Amino acid sequence: MDLAGRRVGQRRYTDIDNVRFVLRSVYKYDRALLGLAALNAVFSSITHFVPILMPKLVNDQLTTGGAPGTVLAIVAVFSAALCVSASIAQTAGNWLSHRFIVVRLRLIAESGYKFMTMDFQNLEDRKVLDMAQRGDRAC
Repeated sequence: MDLAGRRVGQRRYTDIDNVRFVLRSVYKYDRALLGLAALNAVFSSITHFVPILMPKLVNDQLTTGGAPGTVLAIVAVFSAALCVSASIAQTAGNWLSHRFIVVRLRLIAESGYKFMTMDFQNLEDRKVLDMAQRGDRAC
């Protein structure tokens, strides 16, 4: 036993292993969820960059003597881009959270199935019960 109470040679799971497990589970149960996550990430980043980029371009046009029509066009294009990207990011985020609940419930059902189909001798082992309880709390 080491200082953390684990047996020597016992596999230690890292954060990357946990992310890999979640991504593998999402891929197994709902592949469209990965596309929604990518869509949400792209349009959320666009939503955050538009308010940073628009004032810079408007400032450049005003300081270099740009035409008023150009300034208005820049503001109109960036405002439309902000509205579209914010609405797509918000919609994708809402779908993402609702669909991930379904994946989470399937993982809980899978954990319960593993526990219910376990051999009776293992049910009296404290370590097995502790690990099953940890698994239920993790899901």
